Amino acid sequence: MKNAEVMTLDSIKKKSRVTKETRKQYIAAYIFLLPWLIGFLGLVLGPMISSLYLSFTRFDLLNPPEWIGLANYSEMFQDTRWIASAKVTMTFVFIAVPTQLIAALLVAVLLNKKWQPLDFIGLPIICLHY
Repeated sequence: MKNAEVMTLDSIKKKSRVTKETRKQYIAAYIFLLPWLIGFLGLVLGPMISSLYLSFTRFDLLNPPEWIGLANYSEMFQDTRWIASAKVTMTFVFIAVPTQLIAALLVAVLLNKKWQPLDFIGLPIICLHY
């Protein structure tokens, strides 16, 4: 280890300095990300947090929210309609979604083949999607 450099605080600071050009690129990147961040905070994260809070309250549009804790969830899990809707949702997730995915992949593979009849059949298939 003749040429091993000793890592000192000064050598680490010298290696991690950001130039003006790099700083300008970082600022430009954040400016381009800003619309997405605003949209994410305002349209996704904000409503999710608000919904989570409201799920722990008794709330209607005429009265302010009243904190009731987990009462809404205990009531929901005791309701037979919730069990039925959970079954329907799981059926959709585990049967309908994979079936449609496999069918779509098969159609995509067929349309990607270089076979003349598929060119004629492909247009109606794509048009039916829209």
